[in-house]
Amino acid sequence: MVDSPPRIALIILALVLITVPFWAPPLDITGTEYEYSATQLTVEDDRIQIRQDSPRLRQIDGLDCFRERSPTRICGFESGLAGETSGLAPYPGVRHVAGDPSLASQDRYLAFPSDGRVFKRVTGWNESAQSYSLTLERVNPSQALEDVSRPVDQYSPAVKQAVETGGSQSQTNLQEAIVVDASGRYYAVYTSGTTSLLSEEPDSERVLGFLTVIGGAMLLFGAGAMGTDPASGIGD
Repeated sequence: MVDSPPRIALIILALVLITVPFWAPPLDITGTEYEYSATQLTVEDDRIQIRQDSPRLRQIDGLDCFRERSPTRICGFESGLAGETSGLAPYPGVRHVAGDPSLASQDRYLAFPSDGRVFKRVTGWNESAQSYSLTLERVNPSQALEDVSRPVDQYSPAVKQAVETGGSQSQTNLQEAIVVDASGRYYAVYTSGTTSLLSEEPDSERVLGFLTVIGGAMLLFGAGAMGTDPASGIGD
């Protein structure tokens, strides 16, 4: 008994449809793919410079204010402290707690757009004024990059590919650009765009998966009928 090519093709198609619930989820053909880009960060004239700037590069993790496209209240206030002055924050209703003079901030370092100088926040308690104080101290930008970065082998393959080739795709959105250390060279990897694939709708996906299994079963049944049909000449 020799199967005809049409029947073999029908069986293969049926098996593909029946097994959709097993092979489709790992491919993740629905949802959104995030495009990663990478640009090198260098230190020139004691300032951090960006090799290839992009409007998509915003909010570098660990370097507050550096990529702000418009002034924010915090960055606007602290920019006035870059001239080696201190600011006092009375903070009504909050008393100084011994041993904890900090004014909490997410990032340790900050820099300002088109400037490149790197500062760290230094907070304290001014006893005479009964106020918190905030000062910016300029720091070595190379040391700051080392502190806020992680080695490239500690990141996902998508981040590694972006550093190596300039771009990649991932299912994870980088809310802030990350600083990657690639053998002593520093790169900012950031989400530069999105690619919309099939709409990610779990209920619709389950119904579609059910229908493909039913369709595959019907095709398989039809292929079996072809094999037993005397008119087909198969099995003589």
